[in-house]
Amino acid sequence: ALKTLQLLLILAAALAGSPAVAQPVLDWPVLGKVVSEFALDPPDRMGIDILAPLGTPIRASADGQVVYVGNQVRGQGNMLLIRHADGLLTAYTTASCIAVRMDNIVQQGQIVGYVGNTGNRDETALHFEVRQGMKALNPRGFLPSQAASRYGPHRLDGAVLPCIDFFDGVKDPPYFQKAKYRSRPARTGAARPQMPTQPA
Repeated sequence: ALKTLQLLLILAAALAGSPAVAQPVLDWPVLGKVVSEFALDPPDRMGIDILAPLGTPIRASADGQVVYVGNQVRGQGNMLLIRHADGLLTAYTTASCIAVRMDNIVQQGQIVGYVGNTGNRDETALHFEVRQGMKALNPRGFLPSQAASRYGPHRLDGAVLPCIDFFDGVKDPPYFQKAKYRSRPARTGAARPQMPTQPA
């Protein structure tokens, strides 16, 4: 289950400090069947869950700056936060691994990670959230139809970026081809692996 207080603490830290980047027009981070919709009535569902095959590229929904990467939010697995203009924030969780680092400036459509089933998840899917300050917003209100996505099907095409799984360490292609890949639970006191340098 999502630990709301932990997430809010991370969001508060993310929203402090450096300026926003550009006015965002959001696009789908992945394309696939939405199996869980946004709802603030109990049980809270602060985003949407989008089914996609293991290793499907996750794309930044808008231009912005990476303000968090890690796995400290219980149940959310490998997680990435991107800050956009006017305090808008997008969250991408349960990823198999993350392909960007803290403070990176990213462009809409840039690959920032890959779909997985880390955290409290059995199927491979992306959990995607949109927030304005501390307020959770329905991502559907910011997204076009999937047919209108600028990037078409987000298929794994072999051009996999170096990335990091905060449970298991640095990953290189072609580890997505493992038939039953699933991250191990976080190990208490385990050393945090270093993100590899991104290609130019």
